[in-house]
Amino acid sequence: MGRRRARAFAVASAFLLVAALGCGGRAPGASTPGLFDHFIATGSYEGEYWPTADWRTCRPEDVGMDSQALYSAYEYAARSEFVTEGVAVVRHGYVVAEEYFRGYGPTTRFASYSVAKSFLSAVVGVAIEAGSIPSLDQAAYPYFDEWRAPGTDDRKRAITLRDLLTMRSGLRFTDATSGGIAGTDIEGVLAAPDSVAYVLGLPAIHDPGTHWNYSSGDSILLSGIVQAATGRSVFDFGRDRIFDRIGMRGMTWSSDPAGHTIGGWGIGATVREYARFGYLYLKNGSWNGETLVPEGWVRQSLAAASPAVGWYGFQWWLASSFSGDARNPVPADTFAAQGLYLQKVFVIPSRDIVVVRVGTDQGPSTWSDTEFLGRILSSIRS
Repeated sequence: MGRRRARAFAVASAFLLVAALGCGGRAPGASTPGLFDHFIATGSYEGEYWPTADWRTCRPEDVGMDSQALYSAYEYAARSEFVTEGVAVVRHGYVVAEEYFRGYGPTTRFASYSVAKSFLSAVVGVAIEAGSIPSLDQAAYPYFDEWRAPGTDDRKRAITLRDLLTMRSGLRFTDATSGGIAGTDIEGVLAAPDSVAYVLGLPAIHDPGTHWNYSSGDSILLSGIVQAATGRSVFDFGRDRIFDRIGMRGMTWSSDPAGHTIGGWGIGATVREYARFGYLYLKNGSWNGETLVPEGWVRQSLAAASPAVGWYGFQWWLASSFSGDARNPVPADTFAAQGLYLQKVFVIPSRDIVVVRVGTDQGPSTWSDTEFLGRILSSIRS
């Protein structure tokens, strides 16, 4: 009787294992099968295409990844101590994993805070390529009446676009932290009728190009320059030249009462739309045979601001900002657009991967970018 029961149990176990393999490609081990199947994409790889209309999906194995290993990234993002709201992983142009939390879904437009800075960087590059702005070393002051006025601090007159792009304007600006905006210049900007005018009125406390300070104020001034140079807001100019062309027709971008796009934050988009922007940079600024962002600009944007500032480019975070975790080293070509409360658009060209994570993790967090990315990278088999 004992042998019969053991045999019946073995047969039943084998049947369940085969069923799991047939439905999801691999048995999910200790993970809940329903969640495993939901996070891991289905479909087949059908060759190259451009995801302008929408992303195609395929099983991770079709693009050289292991489903069960990849699922561990979901397990990390879904931990109760984090407030993850959406995750997507793209490899070889296909969504291989995607999940939403807390009632959100694929059509939700998520606020991404400072992720907007990287979008702004792309628009600045296009404006320079179009001839609307002469060069990176163009002084900022001619675009602003307030700084052309007699008596303007010489340090303000010396600020260039390069200084603003690399957060080295020398202007005093206190940015938001994970604890919020109270008492910061972000609070001042939000209360001001004109965001650009607010930043123009801040004092210079360092010579430009000599001191790095993370500053949404520098991004706001870049927005003002693009508008003065092109006659159009950053959002309108960028929508025509970039965003609509890659399928981001539904994105939004906040503006101030004076009509300036808020250069430092304010974009609302779906997880898949953020992935499209990352994919544009993965493809060196090209989309469906058309150069939308000059390849040379993409390269410059992803170079260190200076030897002393190796973690930041032109409003993009570079690989060295994610270093220090020997267990989960990130590839040297990793770069990311990042925003308050752990908004992330990671791009890793050497692995042909784009990863998006959105959430609202306010206050101190134990979230580790390297552990999250490490679980995704460890799933790559070829």
